[in-house]
Amino acid sequence: MANLGFRFQKNTPVRESYLLNKGNAPFSITEAYKALRTNVLFSLPQESQKVIGVTSSERGDGKTTTAINLALSLCEVGKSVILLECDFRLPTLAKKTGIRTVRGFSDMLIGSVEKEKVIKTLPNSKLNVLPAGRIPKDPTALLQSSAMKEFIEECRSTYDYIVVDLPPVNVVADALIMSEFIDGFLLVIRHGVSEFNRIQETIKRLEISKANIIGFAYNGSKLSEKKYYSKYKYGYEYKAHD
Repeated sequence: MANLGFRFQKNTPVRESYLLNKGNAPFSITEAYKALRTNVLFSLPQESQKVIGVTSSERGDGKTTTAINLALSLCEVGKSVILLECDFRLPTLAKKTGIRTVRGFSDMLIGSVEKEKVIKTLPNSKLNVLPAGRIPKDPTALLQSSAMKEFIEECRSTYDYIVVDLPPVNVVADALIMSEFIDGFLLVIRHGVSEFNRIQETIKRLEISKANIIGFAYNGSKLSEKKYYSKYKYGYEYKAHD
């Protein structure tokens, strides 16, 4: 495994998240997500490759915020997108986006609510989102269910892209279980938090599951506007903030 060139330290304070639909994200962040969007689209060139799984090594790496902003960025170029929250054990999407809901994806999968009642549209965007809903007794069973498979296939025929917010790979096996539905995995790494050996373990687990890793989103770095734009312009590396 090649050294990624990062130094990692645990327990670094996490900053408040910026969401693109709120209109308060600095220039460097909006441009970073444009670059990420472009790279993702190039990494999934076939029309049938629609499902993007966003995951991380551990909790606190910024995967949910990255998933939200990637989905919003895809909408900005005219793509029809739905964001599915498949982190049924510790869901945060509703809180981060300000959606007021109790029931969601898990409730829909067990048949207790219709999809039209739990799929929401984020304000100031065309992004459809499906929050996790109530925490089920057996999240793994829901992720492997025929209802999940049927819904993913339905989304493939309805949307240009499906962005899936997954649990961290090193915490539970849920992301690996979902790999059969995912066309490409995006691994989120947080500056000063993610540890190199844990990232190596994540990559190993994904490779064993024959997952298609399309790239890394490295967020939380502190770059000035000038330094950021230089790296963005010449394409040395992707730098996103969370």
